[in-house]
Amino acid sequence: VARAIEQRRKGPLRVLFVGKEYWRKGADIVLAACEIAVHNGVQLQLDLVGLEDAGVTLPAYAIDHGNLTKRDPAQRARLEELFMGASLLFVPSRAEAYGIVFCEAACHGVPSLSSSVGGIPSVVQSGVSGILLPHGSSPEAFADVLQGLAADSAMLESLSWSARQHYDRHLSWDVFGDGLMDILRHVSGKSI
Repeated sequence: VARAIEQRRKGPLRVLFVGKEYWRKGADIVLAACEIAVHNGVQLQLDLVGLEDAGVTLPAYAIDHGNLTKRDPAQRARLEELFMGASLLFVPSRAEAYGIVFCEAACHGVPSLSSSVGGIPSVVQSGVSGILLPHGSSPEAFADVLQGLAADSAMLESLSWSARQHYDRHLSWDVFGDGLMDILRHVSGKSI
């Protein structure tokens, strides 16, 4: 993760979108915000994973990687490469119960840009593991964040390290397992 964070300083802003449902996951917002940012001079690459046919023509800076399943070792490795190379996960969901993808991003030291909706704020802590904008924010508002991060590599790097630390302290499977064991001990009244 440390090596990946260092490598992200080089080249364009690498924006990763992971999600199947075009409208619910906010892919339309991602495409519009990236278009605005590019128009305003930001050099970026947009990697799209999992989208079902959206019926839109993608711009030259966007790559559709299709649906990558973790059950296939080659596809799992490709998804891992995309996370390790990403500067930012951008999934501005309109509705989300939790969002495991935000945990996966933090595990890789990738901050998230999303909407403060549903369970997302329980995963992404704004200013710590990413940036959350109010539900219903415009593509222009998200583009402003993209432009700010592209212009301030130190802030992006700081968010990357902070995202990983947030994962280690709050989101990892080890933390979940410890919390579950505490609950079971409390409920059963026994040492497990």
